[in-house]
Amino acid sequence: MTCATPIPFNTLVDWWTGDLVPDEIDRFEEHLFGCAWCERRLDRTVSIVRAIPEVVRRRGGFRIALTDTMSASLDAHGVHLRHYRASPGDRIACTVGAEDDLVVTWLSADLAAAGRADIEILEDGAQIHLLEDVPILRARTAGTGDRVSYALPGDLVRTFPDRSLTVRLHAFVDGTVRIAGEYHFDHASFRG
Repeated sequence: MTCATPIPFNTLVDWWTGDLVPDEIDRFEEHLFGCAWCERRLDRTVSIVRAIPEVVRRRGGFRIALTDTMSASLDAHGVHLRHYRASPGDRIACTVGAEDDLVVTWLSADLAAAGRADIEILEDGAQIHLLEDVPILRARTAGTGDRVSYALPGDLVRTFPDRSLTVRLHAFVDGTVRIAGEYHFDHASFRG
């Protein structure tokens, strides 16, 4: 048994964490509670989200996109997060500490019309990582702007040498792709 119109993973996470836009909740719940396949996917999604704090604390961790609620939940479970916030065009000096489990980067941009966003990380113009279809955290109040995030494991970031990275945020709007923002990060290596 499958579903002809499956609920996207990030929407399942947003509903469970309370980040789903209120206008979408009724439509989501009507579909979810009438679709056994999507209900099973929600159960699996909740299991994954609940396991995140333990996985993050293990050596190596993993790369992930976060919502505000997921970030707060990790923090409440004792996961040490280092945060960086950037707007398009910003140049951010960054590093990692010995106690950091995750390094979380929040990118703000105009994503109001975007149905999807990808985060591309480049070094010397070459792509070194691509996060596809990351959750878009919609502005809840006027003037605050939309955001996306990604998190890298502290154990991984502690291995990085001094380096400069460019991060591009790609917005997908009505079948076309545009760069919604470009951000620059000057990383200072871990000096333990």
